[in-house]
Amino acid sequence: MKKMFLFADEDCSGFLDQREFKGAMGQMGLPLTAAQVTQLMQMVDINQDGMISYEEFVPVAFEILVQVVAGNVTAPPARPAPTRYAPPARVVPKKATAEVASLEGRVLAVQSRRIIRSKIKDLFSRLDRDKDGRLTVSELASAFGDGMARRIQETLDRNHDGCVTQYEMRRFFDEECSKAVESGVPEYKYLEGIVEMLESA
Repeated sequence: MKKMFLFADEDCSGFLDQREFKGAMGQMGLPLTAAQVTQLMQMVDINQDGMISYEEFVPVAFEILVQVVAGNVTAPPARPAPTRYAPPARVVPKKATAEVASLEGRVLAVQSRRIIRSKIKDLFSRLDRDKDGRLTVSELASAFGDGMARRIQETLDRNHDGCVTQYEMRRFFDEECSKAVESGVPEYKYLEGIVEMLESA
């Protein structure tokens, strides 16, 4: 993926602009329209600076490569770089549009998981007064009140030591997400709900 990023970064700026990002997507088998590139780029561009860093590029590139290896996306034959007077982009078939929609959902899910990990880490650093890496009921109560703190502890405390760790919290959300997906809820929708909940904590 590093080589792919460096190859796409034609001006060696360390970032991909929209044209370079579109080229990278094309090389991975996604011939996207300009509108699709713009939409996907906005989703991938976490800090909204209009450029894609390597850290922002990796999750989406990984998901696309997984799809290509699984045979869900057929990579096109290698093409020469487009010239200044390249013909207009061809119309993307419905199957490719569905693949892009699925990819967008996966990108949102990956980004939501990263945000969730970050929010959990922030929550622990705020509430973990003794800095032992575990939240007690009293530490949870300082943010959520006694009743809610006890419910959180009963639900998340897998090893029954009276405390909640970051691992236990992440594992709980992962398992609940799997249940939601099995019931037909899109993964990214569920994860976005968790992000909203953690942001309000």
